[in-house]
Amino acid sequence: YIRRPLDELGDSWGVNRIDAEVAHSNSPTSYRGTGIKVGVIDTGIDFTHGQLGPRCAGGRDFVANPETDIACGNNSDGYGHGTHVSGIIAAIADGSGVIGVAPEASLYDLKVCNSSGSCATSDVIAALNYARDPDGDTDTSDHLDTVNISLGSKFGSTAEEDAVNSAHNAGVFVVAAAGNSGNCGGKNNSIEYPGGYTNSFAVGAVNQSDQRPCFSSTGAALDLVGPGVSVLSTVPTGGCTLCDPSGYRLGSGTSMATPHVVGTVALIRQKNPGWTN
Repeated sequence: YIRRPLDELGDSWGVNRIDAEVAHSNSPTSYRGTGIKVGVIDTGIDFTHGQLGPRCAGGRDFVANPETDIACGNNSDGYGHGTHVSGIIAAIADGSGVIGVAPEASLYDLKVCNSSGSCATSDVIAALNYARDPDGDTDTSDHLDTVNISLGSKFGSTAEEDAVNSAHNAGVFVVAAAGNSGNCGGKNNSIEYPGGYTNSFAVGAVNQSDQRPCFSSTGAALDLVGPGVSVLSTVPTGGCTLCDPSGYRLGSGTSMATPHVVGTVALIRQKNPGWTN
């Protein structure tokens, strides 16, 4: 199946709304996601962006070169969506642009989508397997702490669910967008996949008034909601679909809500290293 980025292009109000800044300024110990490994399964990440480059920990391009680690300082994002998601998670606090929920988390670029935003489930599976066992030696003690999957479609896949389960069982907290198939058109119980699997944490969206926008998918599989309307974040500056000369863009969708949750997971895992997923 083909997954699609779950955004609908619209200020960086979300970090304040979830009180992440309280964790950032906590005394005597602040929590900013330091040392927490976050995988972004998406269209890639522009690590040439000044607010994302310092957060680069590596990753893989499962679309073009799945056997070689991504070099930090490069831009693998030919669409812009993954860079936007990454800024919400971990844009550094340098006084410019925006700040991420976990601005000291380590970002892993797990690129599964091409420059048109088409994302094969086979590549999502490969990315989940990487998150479970980055060096492929069957020892999963080095697994990533959490992954962000702001992608989806209405079709589930047994192989993809198996990969989600394996990652979860190894200790990875799998967070996925619930989808943008809400009741604007009379649809209900419309959680998309991979968000709809039991061991993935499905995230819907709310606006600045804490109300669900009609596009945000509903259903029993929904686990949590997060800020997902008119969220400002980082994008590449080139000529891609979501690029902007300023390096920033507003975005709306469950794609934007999901990284608010992933960033929160990073804060919680830093504060409580003994907790399981």
